[in-house]
Amino acid sequence: MQTQGLVSPWWYVFSIVPLSCFGSSVTYSVAAVCFIGDVSEGKVRSYRMIAYELSIYVGLLLGSFGSGFAYEATDSYIIFCISAVSILVALFLMTILLPESLPFRNQTVASASTDTNVLSLLKNLWSTCRKPREHKNRFILGTIMMVLLLTAFVSEGSNSVFYNFMRIKFHWTVKDFTEYEAVSIMVPAVAGSCGVFFIWSVRKCTKSAVLCLALVSLLSHFSSSLMKAFALVSWQIYVAIGLGVFKSLVNPMCRTMITNLLPADERGKIFCLLGVSQALSPLLSTTLYFAIYTRTLETEPGIFNLFSACLYGLGIILLSIVWLKKSRNQVYYEPVFK
Repeated sequence: MQTQGLVSPWWYVFSIVPLSCFGSSVTYSVAAVCFIGDVSEGKVRSYRMIAYELSIYVGLLLGSFGSGFAYEATDSYIIFCISAVSILVALFLMTILLPESLPFRNQTVASASTDTNVLSLLKNLWSTCRKPREHKNRFILGTIMMVLLLTAFVSEGSNSVFYNFMRIKFHWTVKDFTEYEAVSIMVPAVAGSCGVFFIWSVRKCTKSAVLCLALVSLLSHFSSSLMKAFALVSWQIYVAIGLGVFKSLVNPMCRTMITNLLPADERGKIFCLLGVSQALSPLLSTTLYFAIYTRTLETEPGIFNLFSACLYGLGIILLSIVWLKKSRNQVYYEPVFK
């Protein structure tokens, strides 16, 4: 009553601490990808990776639409309560419906070899990631991980300044930007659902469907960023959404390739390192993109989109190198990239 319903911002900061101690979304994403890798084999794995990515986009879409109406009808406290209840329901469903994906023998071996020393765990994690592998798998594995890091780097950095860019160059309001966000989420979500049929048709034409679809997705990112960089009117930004229709497919395809390259007992370690690296990338990407944006604000504020296109172009080059490497041993790599 004394604060008229207002809460100190520090309470919001304190609420993040328990979540951060348990790894936040990094822990969940690593566990989800490893579970899909454990319970899936062959071609089914790529379909389930696409379904996992699609479910995230659908959740973002529903949350973006629903939260606005709920906030207008109630207040922020009700929004947080709905969010908490949703998380509890998800936890309940996972506890009741999801079985353990690892065989009992693997669990026993893992428990016997568990070390409580944090430094030993980090050393073991690093040694697993850099150890030599047959058929130059270490190089291919590192290259695919670099592509995933590039996409996360560009996504976080671009999102940090994109609203300011639209407000300055096209004089968009919050409502205009919210509508754009809804469309930009919906289009990749629809494309993700079509991606299952797309990869099925691609497999009829090539033995590297997963790698091919990852390249198509990066090309989609590249063309979308170029359109945003050279856009002169607002409707061209929506054209950029259309050009980026397949952008949601690069993550599931790259994760499928990594899962196929690794034995079951090493997937968690690799995805853990990858998840932590992706979570830390905004510290650098947001700073870099903000520096580029502020320095080019008076001349051409959309230059950061051109920088994004260059990084996506680098990702295309890296996957092209993977394509050349795998072409030297088609028999071995066919089940990995098909």
